[in-house]
Amino acid sequence: MDEAARLGLPVASKDLKESIAELSAQWNNVMVINQAPHPNATRVYVNWLLGKEGQLAYQKTIETASLRMDIPRDSIKPEDVPNPSVQYDVTQHERFLPLRDEVQNLVKELASRR
Repeated sequence: MDEAARLGLPVASKDLKESIAELSAQWNNVMVINQAPHPNATRVYVNWLLGKEGQLAYQKTIETASLRMDIPRDSIKPEDVPNPSVQYDVTQHERFLPLRDEVQNLVKELASRR
């Protein structure tokens, strides 16, 4: 959205303070292959990635705040840094599946009325 605004497109963001506080894994996750040919290499990489140096590099690359509390966030927009005093919901959790299904069914129903 920032890029669109820089290009002069009429876009704006709105902070929905009344909505749930959400953390989303989105595409920021790590997968490990079961029975990888070099499992120790996987351990070394994941340990580095989740360590301070790895999280600094990752945060700089994706321009999103790491959840580690011991690294600086100078290059991250303040509104993108999670507030440590807020209890966030991780909406990819399985307890949200019934709600997802309910919303999908509602959307299908509304679409069929068009």
